Amino acid sequence: MRRTRTQLIAAAGLIAAGVWAPQAATASPSGGALPPQLVLEIFVADDELVPYDVLAVALNVTVVDPVADGFLTVYPCDEAEPNTSNLNYRAGTTIPNAVIARVDYDGYVCVATSAATDVIVDVAGYFPFDSPLTPLDSPERILDTRNGIGAPVARVLGGNTLEFQVGGRLSTPADASAAVINVTAVNAGAAGFATVYPCGQPLPNASNLNFTAGQTVPALVIARLGVGARCA
Repeated sequence: MRRTRTQLIAAAGLIAAGVWAPQAATASPSGGALPPQLVLEIFVADDELVPYDVLAVALNVTVVDPVADGFLTVYPCDEAEPNTSNLNYRAGTTIPNAVIARVDYDGYVCVATSAATDVIVDVAGYFPFDSPLTPLDSPERILDTRNGIGAPVARVLGGNTLEFQVGGRLSTPADASAAVINVTAVNAGAAGFATVYPCGQPLPNASNLNFTAGQTVPALVIARLGVGARCA
């Protein structure tokens, strides 16, 4: 039997901000804002729109008017909070991103934020247990050009292509045909766009992520893996 927890927000539709207003969040933008380091447990598998035995959910997560620069992470509540992010934001902005997250045994996902902010969560769909998707217990960072994870420490110049290994890294099997990747442009030097595509294929005439100068913007990408299970 599933354990009982306080149901904080509904499982589908446009969701209002979290319901807590603890004293620690004195600078919160509203009475329902998430204070720093708060983990909000969200009940999603209510068996009305999302079944109890769901494997993972597709969410749209939006931060609204955060009090400081920060990041937000979505993960199954039966796992430790990962050292990665699904969404990065600047103070006073409104930033959305799509998230595919594994649901824990009791039907919950957790949302953690590093700065006080209002949070909106929409459920767009779900993946049943017989889905070919293999959700990880928590996000794993495979590339960070700021500190040399998966590539040399260097900013990616406009017009250049950066190849990085996906299959065979960490929990991703070497024979994976595609991957769900969260891609973030950090402190862009000018307005532009980024495209994720399988290595060995022509560069497509489309973008996955658009940004302006100085902006930090995330985007969820589902990409087929190319030669050597790599993306570019």
